[in-house]
Amino acid sequence: MGKISLFLVAVPLLLLSCKQGDSTAKETQTSKIIPASESQESLIGKKGILTYPDFKAEVTYKSENQLHWKTVNAEGVVSEGEETISYKQVGDHLFFINWIEEDGLTVSQVIDTKKGSVEAFLSYADDTNSRGKRSSNFIQGTFQFAE
Repeated sequence: MGKISLFLVAVPLLLLSCKQGDSTAKETQTSKIIPASESQESLIGKKGILTYPDFKAEVTYKSENQLHWKTVNAEGVVSEGEETISYKQVGDHLFFINWIEEDGLTVSQVIDTKKGSVEAFLSYADDTNSRGKRSSNFIQGTFQFAE
């Protein structure tokens, strides 16, 4: 049980400690939220607000192979990065996105723009794990388009 508790604490910290563009400045996100009923059929060229239990992300889907993300945790610590992505629309309002960050963190997301939900699977280096020296977990959140 102790390993599970440590794991649940370590993963959000890992996400927020990415080495790309970290800042300790407190910032607020000022994007306007667009109701789901007005949501577009594609993420490309749009901005989304993804809210998870431990942090909030503002993601700009620049193209089918590029996105920019910016996260803010509860303490106001900001991280951001540019990623090369794999992107596929798998249903009317359903999108699959995957990328590998510079530090090896792998992020896979299924976004449902109609339901306003995001399911993410994270895989990351873990030298203590005998299964490929990697660990993983799922996190759930909400998704909204922003202007």
